[in-house]
Amino acid sequence: MPPALPPALLLLLSYALGALPFAVWVGRLKGVDPRASGSKNPGATNVTRTAGLRWGLLTLLLDALKGAAAVWLLSGRGLGWAAAAGGLAVLGHCTSPLLSFRGGRGVATTGGALLALHLGLGLAAVLTWLLALLITRRAAWASLTLSVGVVLLSLSPDVPTPVQLFCAGAGALIAARHWEYVRALLGPARRAALPARPPARGRRGGGRGAERRR
Repeated sequence: MPPALPPALLLLLSYALGALPFAVWVGRLKGVDPRASGSKNPGATNVTRTAGLRWGLLTLLLDALKGAAAVWLLSGRGLGWAAAAGGLAVLGHCTSPLLSFRGGRGVATTGGALLALHLGLGLAAVLTWLLALLITRRAAWASLTLSVGVVLLSLSPDVPTPVQLFCAGAGALIAARHWEYVRALLGPARRAALPARPPARGRRGGGRGAERRR
């Protein structure tokens, strides 16, 4: 950690770290832009979808590392500062100035920051995400499960308050970034996409009996 720099500047650097759009840069190595294909989300899942698993895993690792690096920047100033740095890294990932204040959904960066803040809780969060992914086969559902699970897991008495606050903020941000997905699944657009019920057979329907009477 660079001790000569004031905490406010280090917090700004934490946000800048989070804002690095690794998904876009990794996609360029493969000749694709995740913002223009797939879900159009600049994150590891969409890089996997558009460029392949190897590139998606690379993006996942880089996004997690920037969260952990942000925590490291202020680790010597106390857990409260470190948790704030992790939160700003997640915010930077979701609102990157390099992408016109747009960005990914913050899952990998949250995981990296949480592993650096509280290893046990971070591992539990990663396992929660993986288990939800295996059950649902949907990264979005796994991320939504994580957004709730990370808050519940942080309620353990051995988790310090700054880490709990980080989990609450990061969980809320992840859930908000998935709101369009939830609305598409549960809202009117979802219901409209369902096939219409066939007309009931009988005297009031247009079944074979009606055709015979014609």
